[in-house]
Amino acid sequence: MAKAPKRRTGGRAIRRILRKLFVNREVKDRLFRVVFREKKYLLQLYNAINGTNFQNEDDLIVYTLEDVIYLKMKNDLSFIIVGTTLNLYEHQSTFNPNMPIRGVLYFARQYEIYIDENDLDVYGGGLVRLPVPQMVVFYNGDRDMPEEMELKLSDAYMETDGIKPALECVARVINVGYGHNPKLMEKCSRLAEYSRFIQILNECKENEKDLKKATYAAVERGIEEGVLLDILIRQKAEVCAMVLTEYNEKKHMKTLFQEGYDSGYGSGYDSGYDHGAIEEKRIIIRNLLDRGASGEQIRDIVVCDQDLVDQVKREMHR
Repeated sequence: MAKAPKRRTGGRAIRRILRKLFVNREVKDRLFRVVFREKKYLLQLYNAINGTNFQNEDDLIVYTLEDVIYLKMKNDLSFIIVGTTLNLYEHQSTFNPNMPIRGVLYFARQYEIYIDENDLDVYGGGLVRLPVPQMVVFYNGDRDMPEEMELKLSDAYMETDGIKPALECVARVINVGYGHNPKLMEKCSRLAEYSRFIQILNECKENEKDLKKATYAAVERGIEEGVLLDILIRQKAEVCAMVLTEYNEKKHMKTLFQEGYDSGYGSGYDSGYDHGAIEEKRIIIRNLLDRGASGEQIRDIVVCDQDLVDQVKREMHR
């Protein structure tokens, strides 16, 4: 009787899948970043959000992290208005309550860069002056969301019996879906055009099952309506590639999960195989939770129900 294939440990497979999942140096810019790549548009957006009237583009210094691109974790735009604020702008099509956690990690890295570039001595006797951190999340997904809301890092803390936490981070979430926040859209025409293009894209997806055809149709329609002409005309192929990349991301992540699963376990198991599959999912869920993934993202990637996610959460908090 032939022996059942020896089951390999999942550690190596897990490390490999997570490396692929969260670090990808070939990922192209997201559409939101391209739309606000030029300083004049980024300054227009900043003024609209904060009720300011900065005009000098030289007052804006872009600090977007470029060295490592974290899939689903990379900040879209971060910048400093000289002498005032350090701003982190994120675009989200899937609601994620863990944005303040990610914000803390981004701000820590950006402050590190700021301190180094300005030759500041944090070990000296004088107080080091830092720009005020501001985090804004632009949401344009399908979920029913208010015009604006706040997410706080303190909401993620475990029960502390009245202990005051030493750290807080607040993310301001603004709904930029088409038809939302009209006053903000009036102040920032670039954001209004972006919102309209995403709406056009969603409508084309509903009418055309082939995603590539729907994307090209949306670009053509956007040009006809005079939306984002500077990039839809000059960078048509690039925009289509970015959109296809973003919308295929969930499918890509599921493929990576299956690849890691297949490499971690051999075939030929009955009940033992089923048990191994569950344990593999639990390990991946734990790693995804450590990296700030939301329950919805985890369910899509791992293909599991919320009960399993909640069970792993409870085990992590023991």
